[in-house]
Amino acid sequence: MKKIIVLGAKGFIGNNLCEFFDNQEKYQVFPLSRVDVDFTDIEALTEKIKDISPNYIIHSAVSLENFENNIRMFYALEKVANLVDKIILIGSGAEYISARYKPLMKENYFPKEPVYPVDIYTLSKYTIAKLLSISNTKNIYNLRVFGIYGPYEDFQRRLISNNLVRNLNNMPLQYNRNVAFDYLYIDDFLSALERFLSLEKPMQNTYNLCVGKAYKFKEIMETIAEVVGIDLSDIILNDPTPSNYEYSGDPTLIENEIGKIEQTKLVDAITNLYSWYKNQDLNSLKLN
Repeated sequence: MKKIIVLGAKGFIGNNLCEFFDNQEKYQVFPLSRVDVDFTDIEALTEKIKDISPNYIIHSAVSLENFENNIRMFYALEKVANLVDKIILIGSGAEYISARYKPLMKENYFPKEPVYPVDIYTLSKYTIAKLLSISNTKNIYNLRVFGIYGPYEDFQRRLISNNLVRNLNNMPLQYNRNVAFDYLYIDDFLSALERFLSLEKPMQNTYNLCVGKAYKFKEIMETIAEVVGIDLSDIILNDPTPSNYEYSGDPTLIENEIGKIEQTKLVDAITNLYSWYKNQDLNSLKLN
């Protein structure tokens, strides 16, 4: 039986990681949040790792307010890397920096010159990726995700979940601009991640975990309308200015090692997510 520690177990990806691996008999999952252990405290984290003796650590925790803590968490993981087989960092396509985005970005498109990102999340992910690129630790891997979506995500901000929740609250569907994102349903992400964990020795330390297909928001919204049963004419587009903006990655490197990343049909994935939201307490789905 493989033991997996999930850091940030109460967040969007962390919750899904725990459910996915906990439902399989071949894994034993240890969900950890900051209540259980201070991820920035090297001694406390080392003691917890030695106590559990895991095969893998999956790091999905991130602070949106504290840059220093995010960096300290990475340094702490470097110190305990010798105690496990693999450490997986849940990275982000944001590491490529939004001002430089282009279709199907490859891993080596990562900025080599200093770039100042616009928020703490992006700055943290970017800096950690830079630190990993010069690290001597060989069993830490950064998996950059792009438009990942599914249960437990922040429905206040995320396009698909926001509009599904808007429908449940009898509010009109809306989106700002018709840009394009490389969307990946959480179930497909989890399946790909499991295959990555099974690799004996990955060839790189950083990979895009995506499908390399960008969906225009218009197509996403039309699919949502189909799922919830409203007319397309009821969808509000706040800014109709044409846009060529695309946020997508090239998955060639990771697919060369784990095989093709399968993608649930968009309509099926959104239907599944809508069903999940309908089973939640509506009082917990109030929009700001």
